[in-house]
Amino acid sequence: MSEKVWIINDEDICSQGRKPVYKDLAVYHPPGRANSRLGTAQPERVAPSHKNPAVSFTLAMLICGGGHIYLGLHRLGLSLALFKLLVVLLLASIFLELDSVRNLPEYYLAEMPLFIAAVMVFVLAGLLLWTGGAVDAYRRTVKAMGGADDGVARDSIPLLASLLFPGWGQFLNGQPKRGSVYLFIGSAGLFSLFVLLAARPFWSLIVSSPVSRVYEVAILAAVVIVPGALLVWIISVYDIFRARIGSGFSTPLPRSSAVLALLLAISLGMQFIPGPFYLHQLESARLEMVQHHMTILPEVFDAFLSLLHQYIQVTC
Repeated sequence: MSEKVWIINDEDICSQGRKPVYKDLAVYHPPGRANSRLGTAQPERVAPSHKNPAVSFTLAMLICGGGHIYLGLHRLGLSLALFKLLVVLLLASIFLELDSVRNLPEYYLAEMPLFIAAVMVFVLAGLLLWTGGAVDAYRRTVKAMGGADDGVARDSIPLLASLLFPGWGQFLNGQPKRGSVYLFIGSAGLFSLFVLLAARPFWSLIVSSPVSRVYEVAILAAVVIVPGALLVWIISVYDIFRARIGSGFSTPLPRSSAVLALLLAISLGMQFIPGPFYLHQLESARLEMVQHHMTILPEVFDAFLSLLHQYIQVTC
C-alpha cells in the first residue's frame, strides 16, 4: 500500500463536516521541488504511434536529420543536418577555390593525396549518415507504432520515390529489407559518381604521388560500380511498378525476370546505336587517360576495346 499524506484545505474543515482530501506520494510532488529520479538527463524518446514511417523516411531523405526532427529527436536530427551542411560547405569551398589549390607551394602539394583521401572519407561518412539516418528514422517510427508498416495508400507515390533514388519507393511500400539493399547500392553508385567527377580536376595534383596507382584502382572501381548501380536503380523502379501498379493487369514479364528484361533492353539499344560510336568514345577516354599519365585504366580500356572489336566483327 502506498504511503498517504493528508492535505488540509481549510482550517474550518472539521466544523463544516467535510472529509479531508489526500494525494498519493507516488504521484504528488510539492510545488517547486523536482523529482530526484528525473534530475539526471534522460534520452530523447520518440513520440507515440501517431507518426507515419513514410513521412519520417521521406523527410530524412529530403533533409538530412529531418526524419528525426519529425519524431521529436531534435538534438540527433540537428546534429545530422549540421554534419551534412559541413560536408556541402567543404566541397563547395574546394571546387570554388580549385585554381588556388593548384597554385599552392610544393610542400603543400606533397600532402595533397592525403588531403584528398580525407575529403573522400568525409564525403562517404556524410553520405552514409544521410541514408543510414533515413533508415534509422523509419525503424524508430515503426517501433513506436508497435507493428509492421503496410506502406502508403496511393500506388503512384512509391513509384515516383523510386525514380528519385533507388530503395526509396520500397520503404514507402513497407519493404524495408529490400529497400535497404537498393538504398545501399544507390549510395555506392552516388559516391562512385562523385569519385569520377572529382578525378579529372584533381588527378594532376596526385599523378606524381607514390599512391597514384591506388587512386587509379579506386577510379576503376567507380567506373564499374556506376553502371551497375544504374541497372539496380532501374530494377528497383520495375520492382515497385510490378508490386503497386502492374499488379492489376497481366504482363508477359514475370517479376523474377526484371534482370533479363534489362539485358534485353540493353541489347536492343546496342543494336540501334552503331558500334563505332562506342569505339570512338572508349578510344577518346583511353587517350585522355594516357595523356594524364595513367597506367592501369588505359590497359583495362585496351582489353575492353579488343573484346568490343571482336564482338562487332562477329555480329557484322
